[in-house]
Amino acid sequence: MNRRQNRVGYSLKIDKERRLVTVSVWGVLDKESVLAFRRELLADEDFKPEFNQLIEYNPDTKLALSSQEVDELKFSDPFSPVSRRAAVAHSDVLFGYARMYASLMEARGQEKIRAFRTRAEAVLWIEAEQAAGSQ
Repeated sequence: MNRRQNRVGYSLKIDKERRLVTVSVWGVLDKESVLAFRRELLADEDFKPEFNQLIEYNPDTKLALSSQEVDELKFSDPFSPVSRRAAVAHSDVLFGYARMYASLMEARGQEKIRAFRTRAEAVLWIEAEQAAGSQ
């Protein structure tokens, strides 16, 4: 298991055994911080595009992305269409952002992205897929 924290407003943990990337986001979420996260993730030898992702936007997270920037970000998404991706949003604005991104990615063939209000719901959804895949 690999864990790091950096200054652009997120922490990243890759659990190879569980095939899960866990991200916690705080502060200002802007296009550059999303791109920095993606560059770091792709450079990590432990990362595999088919891993699942659990991303949680902390309550203090502020959104600084235009709808055009959100649309542009779909082209550099590092995860595979087989990945289950759960976003936990503690505010209406971030929940809306997560749902909008999921809709954009669905149009690109990535249908396993969901927004949740609680971490518990998100974890259950990811684990249900992992349990089904191990049978």
